[in-house]
This record gives sequence, C-alpha cells and structure tokens, in this order.
Amino acid sequence: MDIKFTATSFLSRNLILFHRDEGKYYKKAEGNLPSRRHEDNDAMKIIEDVYMVGSGQIRLSNPVDCHVYLVDYGEGLALIDAGVGLETEFIIENVREEGYEVKDIRYLLLTHCHADHAGGCKRIKELTNCKVVATEFEATLLERGTDEELGLDVAKRSGIYPENYVFPHCRPDRVVRNGEEIELGRYRVKVIEVPGHSKGSACYLFSREGYRMLFSSDVVFFDGTIG
Repeated sequence: MDIKFTATSFLSRNLILFHRDEGKYYKKAEGNLPSRRHEDNDAMKIIEDVYMVGSGQIRLSNPVDCHVYLVDYGEGLALIDAGVGLETEFIIENVREEGYEVKDIRYLLLTHCHADHAGGCKRIKELTNCKVVATEFEATLLERGTDEELGLDVAKRSGIYPENYVFPHCRPDRVVRNGEEIELGRYRVKVIEVPGHSKGSACYLFSREGYRMLFSSDVVFFDGTIG
C-alpha cells in the first residue's frame, strides 16, 4: 500500500513536516500575539510529539530567537536549535508549561551556528546536561568561531544583535556527518547536510513507520523560499 505524504507548514519559517495524509489539515493558530510568551499550552503543540517552545517571531521567547522545537521521542526529549542565549529561561519555562520535566531534555540538535540558533546552546546544556549535536563545520564554529566567522560582525552593524552581544561558545558532545543516523527512542533521525545558508547547515529527518518529519531550519522556509 502506498503511503501519501503531505508537506505542511505550521506557524514556522524553519520547519517542514511530512505526515501520513489522512484527509486532515492543520490550521494555523489565530488571534493576537502574546506580549512575551503564549499563555495557551495546547496552542504551541504543532503536531504529534512536536512543540514550539521558543520564537522571537511570535513572542514565545527573546525577540532575536529562531523557532525552537521540542520533540518527545518516547524515552526523552530533544530540542531543535537553542535560540540566541538571551533569556533562555523563557524556553525552559515553555518546556515546563507543556508538562515536561527539563531533566528529560537529553539532546540538542543544532542545525547551524548562526547566533539566533546556536547562542543558547551553552546555557541550555548547563541547565539540562543534554548532549549537543552538530555537523563538523558548525561544531568548530560553536566551540571557537570568531564574530567574523559567525557573521556576527555584519549582523551587529546591521542592528540585528546588540553591539555588546557576546556569543557563548560551547563544546559539542557529538559531531555528525551527512547521512549519519541517530537512534532516538521511537524515531530514527537522519542527518542531511545542505551547505549554503551556512557551510555546515543540516536538516534532521525524523522517521518512524508511516510518519516522517523534516526540520529544515533556514534551508527551506515555509513559503518554499531557499535560505
């Protein structure tokens, strides 16, 4: 029997989900944006096992944060990206408000090392003792990249980040390569390196029987734009 898949975007510029087509469509959340964090727990559940727990765009966390996702893989939790590292406690509190224990965050999968995605790695690792996973090129930047290598010099001059922002370097726990697979509970996660937006940018394809979801980060945006 053929399984049909539908690509759907959910409030997100950096997530594409592929799921079994059962004739159901998921509706974008409506209403006014919250002042800082969303007050309705259920509204931030994207689809089965996936929650949005950080976002500057929709005011879940610091205004500079990328979209940060939480995946419940059955035996623990994994974060996709970490935000900028300013007010990281908002992300942690959002995890708690979804009914999860912070100690169960065991992995942080980094898509690339731009500050809005990677600046929070160090603080989240300190708070959760999770393992930080990154591709080889991005792992080097995460551990010791200069402002120029991280693109922060240009971003600061453009006013995207405060002039006094200092990137919190962090040593990754696992370096992965294109095609490598990570076993996370009920999911098998495939690393797909897509150089372009950043030299070591990665997508993460989560798969289990009849169900797949791809976290595309800034490689593909919700409207099909290539990052």
